Amino acid sequence: QVLLRKGNLAAAIDQLQVKADAQPANVDVLLQLAHVAYMEEDYPLVEQTVERIQKIDADNERASFLLAKAAIGTGDSERAIALLDHLIAQHEDFADARLLRGQTMLAAGRVDEADTDATWLGDFAGGHEDVLMLKAAVETAKQRLPVAMKLYDLVLQVYPFSAEAYRHRGNLYAAMGDMDKAKADLQQALELNPEQDMEDIEQQVKQAYKNASPFGV
Repeated sequence: QVLLRKGNLAAAIDQLQVKADAQPANVDVLLQLAHVAYMEEDYPLVEQTVERIQKIDADNERASFLLAKAAIGTGDSERAIALLDHLIAQHEDFADARLLRGQTMLAAGRVDEADTDATWLGDFAGGHEDVLMLKAAVETAKQRLPVAMKLYDLVLQVYPFSAEAYRHRGNLYAAMGDMDKAKADLQQALELNPEQDMEDIEQQVKQAYKNASPFGV
């Protein structure tokens, strides 16, 4: 725990592996090892550890979820979606899995399928920031920009310090031609998350508008 708090993930993994070897049937330890390995982006170790867990508890949903996240980390979105499909078939109300599948579907261009998960999540936990952000991103992908705008407005009413919501809403304002509001939102996003690598605000506004233009001008 001390090593984790210090951000020394590699050393924490070493300690967890010692404990996992000493208690090979302790699923909680193995889950923590898999989680820290994921944080360290050691995806082969995630896979190896999940295999150990599944030999003890074949239906462990958290292990399957970590395996899907590791697949995304390696860029294998189709495998991740397949893993999440299987997981959700077994655990229909696993909201985190549906959220991750919706986000992955959207990133893969499967907008209608992402919308299905976003709608389910809206019924299950509609006011959650991540759910609203997914739905807004789906509406943006469908070019229903006013609907997406209202969703980002709602996010910022409930979560006023969401830098991502400001950034996405700023891009929407630019796409809709309101450059002053776009600039204000993007500046607010930068102030809330100064470590984020954002290009010059003026250039970003122009690029957001250009991306939305059918003629690219």
